[in-house]
Amino acid sequence: MVKYIKDDPNYKKYKNTLKTNSEYIPPYVRRYNDRITRNKNNMSSIVSNSGPIGYILILFLDKVIEIIYDLVKPTFRLFWEGVDVIQNATFGEFGGLLNIAATKTDGTCYTFRAFRLILTILTPPIGIFLSKGVKGWFSMIIAVILCYFNYFIGIIYGIVLTMNSRYADKYETRQYNKIMEELNANKQ
Repeated sequence: MVKYIKDDPNYKKYKNTLKTNSEYIPPYVRRYNDRITRNKNNMSSIVSNSGPIGYILILFLDKVIEIIYDLVKPTFRLFWEGVDVIQNATFGEFGGLLNIAATKTDGTCYTFRAFRLILTILTPPIGIFLSKGVKGWFSMIIAVILCYFNYFIGIIYGIVLTMNSRYADKYETRQYNKIMEELNANKQ
């Protein structure tokens, strides 16, 4: 028995007679040709129009996306209002809550150690990034894995790295000294 039509040695003869005379077409070739034309017709009908169910699904998805957008928009606006409140509370005109600073006549110089610590408690990988920079990518990956399994352990790991970060402390000290030198030079 022939498994595939093209394996049949008489297939070319049948294929050639297909166009001329339909009496000589074996039934399995006729079924094969019918199946191919049926599949082409089905595929073209599926692709050509979406139908009523497709139309209803598109309307449904449109409404769902519109509802999600309407829910997210006020939440996003509320988030940014909260960010503004926190920014005004920490670095506002009245000196802020994080007044860990050296006040000079030209302004206030803040250290971001407390900010890094707060961010480490909220999101340890971001706090580690602020402490170590891009070179601490491996520590950030470890923090993500630890937070995935146990958030409290991830926080402890992040706090230990943040408090022992020499890079961020040295950078802040260097910037602070640079600003102080400029201020002293301007006074003289």
